[in-house]
Amino acid sequence: MKLGEARETLVSALREKPEGLTRAEVQERFPGLSYEKVDALLRHFYHRYLVGLDCVTDSRQSRWIA
Repeated sequence: MKLGEARETLVSALREKPEGLTRAEVQERFPGLSYEKVDALLRHFYHRYLVGLDCVTDSRQSRWIA
């Protein structure tokens, strides 16, 4: 999967669920990728300010947000 395709997949998933996605829900969107590759994608998008991590709304479960 190319980076642009991954970005579009993640952005479309976040549009469907504006409250954010858990790490497991993100992994479900990328069934062909290993945990490590999805983690690398999330870090890549996070460091470029394309996604954020909400740890405040629910202290028991952080969620990736657009």
